[in-house]
Amino acid sequence: MHPEKKVDVAILGGGLAGNLVARQLRRTLPDVSIALFEKDVERGFKVGESSVEIASNFFIRKLGLSTYMYDEQLPKNGLRFFFDTPEKNAHLFEMSEVGSNKLPMFPTFQIDRARFEADLLEMNRADAVDVQVGVTVRDLDLKSGTDEARSHRHAFTVEAPDGTRTRYAARWVIDASGRRQLISNQRELRVREPHGCGAVWGRFTGITDMDGLGEGGGAGEKQWPGADAWKARARHTARVLSTNHFCYRGYWIWFIPIARGVTSLGVVGEVFEPWMRTEEGFWKFLRQHRAVASLIEKAEMVDVEHYARYTYATKQFWDGAERWAMIGEAAAFSDPFYSPGSDYISLESDMITDMVRRDFAGESDAELAERSRLYDEFMRFRYEATMKLYREQYPVLGSFETMRLKWNFDISCYYNLWLDFFLRDHHLDLRKVREQLRRKEYVLNALENFRQLFGRLVRELEASGNYHRSNLGQYNDGTDLLHFQDEIGRERKKGGVNARTEEIFNFCLTEARRILGETGGAPLDLHQFMEPVQLG
Repeated sequence: MHPEKKVDVAILGGGLAGNLVARQLRRTLPDVSIALFEKDVERGFKVGESSVEIASNFFIRKLGLSTYMYDEQLPKNGLRFFFDTPEKNAHLFEMSEVGSNKLPMFPTFQIDRARFEADLLEMNRADAVDVQVGVTVRDLDLKSGTDEARSHRHAFTVEAPDGTRTRYAARWVIDASGRRQLISNQRELRVREPHGCGAVWGRFTGITDMDGLGEGGGAGEKQWPGADAWKARARHTARVLSTNHFCYRGYWIWFIPIARGVTSLGVVGEVFEPWMRTEEGFWKFLRQHRAVASLIEKAEMVDVEHYARYTYATKQFWDGAERWAMIGEAAAFSDPFYSPGSDYISLESDMITDMVRRDFAGESDAELAERSRLYDEFMRFRYEATMKLYREQYPVLGSFETMRLKWNFDISCYYNLWLDFFLRDHHLDLRKVREQLRRKEYVLNALENFRQLFGRLVRELEASGNYHRSNLGQYNDGTDLLHFQDEIGRERKKGGVNARTEEIFNFCLTEARRILGETGGAPLDLHQFMEPVQLG
């Protein structure tokens, strides 16, 4: 074994999370030594291609990647949802739809993960990060306590492809190893999540371009009656650039363009039979849905992968005083429906970088411990709030009426509560973080109340035979409540966030009552929504 080497910050993993935090650390701390260790030599296809508003703002504002994102990745046209008959035989143009008819106000991107990670590795190498690819990290010795914490006391071994081993000592260790979860496994931090969905997915070439469909068709081409009116409904914006969800009771099918003729296509749901996880079974399942089948007639599958169960939580994200952290899937994973994975990485990277910066600026162990504790509690609160959107909510997906309402509720809350908080860097302001945490119980109560309300909508629509009654011929642009989006990221009047929250909550309660055929019912005050009431 080679003699011990020292590095200020060791990043264990060179996927998306590891590369992003490495870039932010280098831009923030140009004189700190950073080493990144990645096992895989090739950058292959990965899920997590779709970014949403927080992550995209992070790429542009914090990492200086604006030109790169627009030059090398695809702009995204929001999230889009299609709804089907119980027999799954609706034509694409017959399906009810929730989705934008203009490009979003805040930029988002569809990402070729293989290319993005390869490019980030090269950027980091050019910025003097010690990038080591094809190596394996072993024998991680993560020290507890804070004695001698400012020394390089964490240790691990790096094994090169030729078998050569080098022992490293690091002041900070950041686990970005994905589902290998080096620190989580060692510290027994992983928490089983009751939301038990699985997924199967692959990359395809030759997917039919839904924006290229036309009425006539050239010689030998298929005719698509209704295509022109269907495209006009969305004002000819690029549907293919959306994250397209085909929604069914208990599962959904995604189409995400990656770039250069490749499309990511997957199924996520509550129950998966083993046969669905094979190439043949995946094809069979997709072809059971008429609209989906029409888009894959000429497609070829590049690969197929699956997770039997993908969601898990963590007891702890990091310890600033002990100088270790976990980021991305090395820490926790919620659900891919609204593409939150890169949002979590962005928040985590921001907070980790802030703690490392403060450490090298001489902040005391006690100060780091308190900041770390608050950041960690905020991230666990953020995870729990996110999971309120998914637990027992998959039956909501297959009805245009219930999903239209849920989407408008979820996206408006995201803009009002989470995106605004990030754009104003309130997540790095301990006073603002403490304010959020004081409201934690109330926020979770409100989200639980609406989770139950959406469940009640499904039960009553199914009992009356009306679950699918609006799944054909309807359109909603998904912005019923986003008239306030120009306020996001700007200073708002005192109470502005609460006023918008009350407006969102009452809109959704009123709409739910209308769907259920209930008349009357007065609006509620915000505090009433935040008590354990029985909306469901």
